[in-house]
Amino acid sequence: MDSKDKLIAKIKKLMALTSSPNEHEAALAAEKMQAILAEHNLSMTDVKAAKEGFDGIKTDGDLRTNSFPWRRSLANAVAQMYFCKYFFVTHRKPGGNARSGHDSHHFVGASHNIEVAKMMFGYLNETVDRLAREGAKAHPENRSGYITSFTNACAGRLVTRIYDRIEAAKRGEVKNEAGKSMALVVLYTETEKQLQAYLDDRHGPMKSRPSRARLTNMAGTLDGRAAGDKIGLDQQVANNNAARRIASR
Repeated sequence: MDSKDKLIAKIKKLMALTSSPNEHEAALAAEKMQAILAEHNLSMTDVKAAKEGFDGIKTDGDLRTNSFPWRRSLANAVAQMYFCKYFFVTHRKPGGNARSGHDSHHFVGASHNIEVAKMMFGYLNETVDRLAREGAKAHPENRSGYITSFTNACAGRLVTRIYDRIEAAKRGEVKNEAGKSMALVVLYTETEKQLQAYLDDRHGPMKSRPSRARLTNMAGTLDGRAAGDKIGLDQQVANNNAARRIASR
């Protein structure tokens, strides 16, 4: 097993801990994932080598979900946290509307960074969906509106927290396993340049698609924001009882 395989195996063990009902244990695991991956990237020569080529960079688009803007925003934020770029492609059925098809989510970066980004996006995506469905049980009169507002509000809070964490990492507020602070501003900046150059070279110009969050259901909005402050990154909402507590506020 090479160093990257060992890294992924270690990350997968930590990923499993983010589902722990012990909120403190889950929080530590989520924080460690970013620190370990950052230290691994700092120890490699990928960034320097990228100035002369694109060795080690790839595009992975094998994740698919139904088409909702909140998933795209969440995937984009997660990709940035784990030193990747992101884009999506929407596949619609002939004659269908915007929600009749699915999105393929494409992560661009080094293989170990992509692997971690995909794991975290999958975890957050499933958690937001699960909590929305669970909370909607208390609002059968407007289940669809509740779920739409919950997922948009929850994902919005997660995205804000992820970007806050990236900025904190750039300031040196992430520590490695030895307790040493790592200022990651250069790593993030150089990786961003490297990946954007790869995207421009391999995929050409891309269109951005602005989206507006639909927050028409007050209960769903409030519950979604509350859940978004607790999921995974700092605290874990890990079971149905927790979801019900959020939904009953």
